[in-house]
Amino acid sequence: MVMPPFDRALPHFHVDGMTQFVTLRLFDAIPPPLRLRSVPETAGGSQPSPREIEAVLDQGYGECLLGLPQVAACAASVLQDSSGAEYDLYAWVFMPNHAHLLLTPRPPFHIQTVMQRYKSRSTVQINRLLSRTGAIWQRGYFDKYIRDAEHFDRAVDYIHRNPVKAGLAVKIEEWRSSSAYGMDASGLEFSGGEG
Repeated sequence: MVMPPFDRALPHFHVDGMTQFVTLRLFDAIPPPLRLRSVPETAGGSQPSPREIEAVLDQGYGECLLGLPQVAACAASVLQDSSGAEYDLYAWVFMPNHAHLLLTPRPPFHIQTVMQRYKSRSTVQINRLLSRTGAIWQRGYFDKYIRDAEHFDRAVDYIHRNPVKAGLAVKIEEWRSSSAYGMDASGLEFSGGEG
């Protein structure tokens, strides 16, 4: 097991072939007061709870670039371009200010490398699309390894239901910026990962 370093000293759990649930946030997705609480407790901050962060993300704080259909389509295209080469991609959703992905990195790629490459490529493409420069994604990402088939199914369900939970769609298959768009997503099966 290798645990590569992570921004703000939070370790990532990595084992070759491990399926991961990943959350990426846009650079401005978290309001400053909550961002300040993200400073490690040793520096005087307290960690916001996952539910606090989830609630803020679903409220759509920030510029919400991924809420623009052309930006979400660009981000999805970049994600799908490396699927099958750098990772196996099972499910994904782009919300207005964050994204959830379910994937398994393919050796020799580790989750850290996959995320770094994806964020770099998508930043270039999105900035080109919008004729702008600067940050798109927040530093780092949140990852959780998938333990078993039941956990895999829950992760797929969470990803696909996120737009419904946030009030952006009535049915999961209606949200265009999702792997569930226009299809029956119930057929996905857990196909790998240790744990």
